[in-house]
Amino acid sequence: MAIVIESATFLHLPKCGGTWVRQALAAAGLGPREEPPGEPHRIAATEGRFVFTFVRHPLSWYRSFWNYRLSTAASRDGPLDGHLREMARRAAEPIDACLVDDDGRPRSFAAFAAACVERHPGFLSDRFALFAGESDFVGRQESLCEDLVAALTRAGAAFDPEVIRRVPRVNEADPRFRAHYPPGLAARLLAAESAAVEAFYRGTVTTAAA
Repeated sequence: MAIVIESATFLHLPKCGGTWVRQALAAAGLGPREEPPGEPHRIAATEGRFVFTFVRHPLSWYRSFWNYRLSTAASRDGPLDGHLREMARRAAEPIDACLVDDDGRPRSFAAFAAACVERHPGFLSDRFALFAGESDFVGRQESLCEDLVAALTRAGAAFDPEVIRRVPRVNEADPRFRAHYPPGLAARLLAAESAAVEAFYRGTVTTAAA
């Protein structure tokens, strides 16, 4: 979603720390508001404004996405399998269809990631490019706090950086749904998302495959 403050617009890519960013903006007294209301992860309110967004390493992003979908399904009444089948049917994101197999059975993380690579190669790279193309500043989830401070400073916002730094982390991964890359799969996913890696993580080292 677009989160608007007086001096800037934040474009919220899913699973890139946006929930924490919104809480940090509120804690800093910057009065964030959603634009338009009820429209998740939409590009809006960018014209003539300083715009920033955040990305996340693809290996970590896919793990977080799968974990979030499973924990969301598990939090609802009724069988987890049924909720995952409904998510796959609705496909709010194209890769939601990969949450279950052709018989409607939930996929493990490894099977989910392999299906994403096969059916939707470059999905995340395309999404990152779309949001980054509208942004004046692109931060990384891995350095979320300091990159938010840098973005707000560039936007000319009046805020106390120490308030931002004291905001606790949110949306920690559900430990019930652990996700690991078997041998070879991380390399295949990185090849499929090579555009994102080249644009935002070239030369960096990640432990996200662990």
